[in-house]
Amino acid sequence: MQKGQSIIITKPDKGKRVVIDIIDKLDYFNKMKLLVSHENKLKKLMKNPTKSKEHSLILYICKLKDKIIDDAIAHLQKSIYDQGLF
Repeated sequence: MQKGQSIIITKPDKGKRVVIDIIDKLDYFNKMKLLVSHENKLKKLMKNPTKSKEHSLILYICKLKDKIIDDAIAHLQKSIYDQGLF
């Protein structure tokens, strides 16, 4: 490895592999800084939306679960009624 080069370990865009690049560390960080500085590519958030999104997703899953359970119970009741067991 030459002076000024470092091993940079990154994740690829797709897949579960690991990418190991031997590049100039300063060059890498300058490219990353340039990438995140483009306002048309990234937007700075005023607050972290994770909690709100998580809460919405949990509510949706609970409603979906309740609907699936209600549908299953209704189907079971209909089957029992149709078979004359009730």
